[in-house]
Amino acid sequence: MQRFVWHADTAAHTAVEIATLLKGGAIGVLPTETVYGLVCAHGHETALSRLYAAKGRGHDQKCQILIGTPADAEAFSLQAPGPVVAIGEAFWPGPLTLVCDSAYGTVGLRCPDHSFVQAVIAELGTPLVATSANPAGVSPTESLAAEFADLPGLDFVVRSSQPLTRRASTVAKLHAGELTILREGAIALNALQRSLLQHG
Repeated sequence: MQRFVWHADTAAHTAVEIATLLKGGAIGVLPTETVYGLVCAHGHETALSRLYAAKGRGHDQKCQILIGTPADAEAFSLQAPGPVVAIGEAFWPGPLTLVCDSAYGTVGLRCPDHSFVQAVIAELGTPLVATSANPAGVSPTESLAAEFADLPGLDFVVRSSQPLTRRASTVAKLHAGELTILREGAIALNALQRSLLQHG
């Protein structure tokens, strides 16, 4: 397993290294603005199977998709792009996962407010599949004391040189114009609803 430490002054070089690993089918751990995420390249089926195995999660439980910019959401053929764009413009980049309907079924999209993750996605040229970096059924942690030893098969771990917020992202479902909170987090339901009302 390769180990990296994210620093602002070396972020560009590290992003290139991580993107190269991901293109080759690697899975690993990256910092976000909230908690550490277990990631692989979107569209790499072998890597996705390895990610699920490391997480100890069944394929029926979908992971979120990390996009580099709010505009990247349009690539998922959303059934209601207008409301998604309105919410995205208000809260992305930020700690919000938006579960919405697309031509490919239900998809959970998030645009992280972390320059390193954005740089990795830009260098990779495709979104990331992500889940919190902890085994299924275990609470997420910021600690790297055990180097994520309970997640088998990792190819890399990127430490953050700065503390994370520890607070999980809000997970909200948008269906038929209605918003439902699936997991409470940093963004409240009424704030999301206001952005929809402003969209009209």
